[in-house]
Amino acid sequence: MDGNQLATKGDITAAKEELIQAFHKLVEPDLAKLNGHYITVEEIAAFNKYDKRTVGSWITEEKKDQFGKRVKLVADEFCPGKYRAMKSEGIAYGKIKWHIEISHQRKTS
Repeated sequence: MDGNQLATKGDITAAKEELIQAFHKLVEPDLAKLNGHYITVEEIAAFNKYDKRTVGSWITEEKKDQFGKRVKLVADEFCPGKYRAMKSEGIAYGKIKWHIEISHQRKTS
């Protein structure tokens, strides 16, 4: 290897800028989704006055609405474990009335 093959500070800076621009092109569609349309689990929980673990279970499980139909909160995972849902869906899902199943068990003697 001779001195002409070594990268200069200018070469490294130019390569860094190219990498940053390529990265921004990759994440740009996901960033566009976040512009006020998507909110975090914590924001959904605060708005609907539920615990964030409850909202997390809405994403991973389902709950029954007032008619007994199973409904799941649709959310996107932007990074591992960090879900975001559309603001309108998070608000609407929190307003669904719970369908409570009561099971009566008799004591046998």
